[in-house]
Amino acid sequence: ELKMAHHVEVTPAFYIDNLSIIMNLIISIVGSLICIFGIRYMEEHEHHLHLKKTRQPRFFFFLVLFLGAMNGLVFANNLLWLYFFWEVTTFCSFMLIGHDRTEIAIRNATRALWMNMSGGVAFVAAIILVFHTTGSVEYLSLQTLINHGPGITAALLLPLSLLCFSGFTKAAQVPFQSWLCGAMVAPTPVSALLHSSTMVKAGVYLVVRLAPAYQGTFLSTMVATFGAFTFVTASALAVNMSNGKKILAYSTIANLGLIIACAGINTPAAIIAAILLIIFHAVSKGLLFLCVGTIEHAIGSRDIEDMRGLCNSMPAVSRITIIGILTMMLPPFGALMSKWMAIEAAANIPWVVVMVALGSGLTVLFWARWAGLFVSGPQLKQQGNGKESALTATFLTMFRGFYPNAKWKDTASIKVPLVLLALGAIVLSMAVPWIYTILV
Repeated sequence: ELKMAHHVEVTPAFYIDNLSIIMNLIISIVGSLICIFGIRYMEEHEHHLHLKKTRQPRFFFFLVLFLGAMNGLVFANNLLWLYFFWEVTTFCSFMLIGHDRTEIAIRNATRALWMNMSGGVAFVAAIILVFHTTGSVEYLSLQTLINHGPGITAALLLPLSLLCFSGFTKAAQVPFQSWLCGAMVAPTPVSALLHSSTMVKAGVYLVVRLAPAYQGTFLSTMVATFGAFTFVTASALAVNMSNGKKILAYSTIANLGLIIACAGINTPAAIIAAILLIIFHAVSKGLLFLCVGTIEHAIGSRDIEDMRGLCNSMPAVSRITIIGILTMMLPPFGALMSKWMAIEAAANIPWVVVMVALGSGLTVLFWARWAGLFVSGPQLKQQGNGKESALTATFLTMFRGFYPNAKWKDTASIKVPLVLLALGAIVLSMAVPWIYTILV
């Protein structure tokens, strides 16, 4: 006999709010530009590897699947769906990091897989504990139960800690940073996606999304301390690096640590600072990774010492790279303004504010060092009437080409994403007050 079940509540699998919309826009726009860049880049990359048979269909399949999984992750309404998309991103990163199938690529892809799978195991354990305690795995139900009293909050501290641990592994926080640094062996589009708009952003998204659940607890202070420690440590490590991609990797780890610290501080100002950092970091860091990949293909090196005086031989790419660097370190660009907001938000936790302030100073140091190398060396001969500004010249590269005697049809897919990301970094910084009013 079939009986109709009573009081069956059907809830949507996906949920849309301001945070998920912001993440979706970042993933879709920055990710699409990286894919466009990858069309021409992967042709040159495979030619360099002397491949007899192209692997581009497989590469772009996992690249697009990666972006789709990230969009599903940020719209997920419960922990089960989030975990599903979480593991899809882990698998895609494994396939993309090991795309070249060299020994070092396979080794680093395997390391990324097992480190992220350890976070996945913690995620599964957390889901089981949350369901056992509350009877639900939905965000809204979880928050409602927590608001009912401290007893529920105390019971959920263990699963919430496991979820934060899972986020730390995905966001490559110290001591889990080695997988992200090893991912630098992957083709540039993969590095750009992992570090700007996708993989690592999944980790900070989880920690930020759950911030209301652990607000005012010991876990909140631990998350803030852990993130601030990662911020200052990764910034210090970046200062001693000469490999351009390694500098970008440690800079990414540092910025993710600052975002997580803001989530742990968990005041309205701190959460706004975290979201602004997510936005500006995605655009500027995506731009810088693509620039380094372009430079590496041109000069055969990613060492910043080899980029000394590059403004002479590759003026267009150099100017755009400098724009990307400046958006990460100087006012009035959004990244610096977000860091200032984070320092203000951390004022009530002395050890956190000290680490955040020190880390911010170190970031300026390694960015200034890199930018200085571009303009050092012999002076570039002035052409024309000498009245064209550097900024104007950068924007005109959209029409002039990136390499001497290069044709537009050969470099359009390389050129357009770089110019659009550079423009995006500048325009978004000008729109900080407008973005702030939306978030408030």
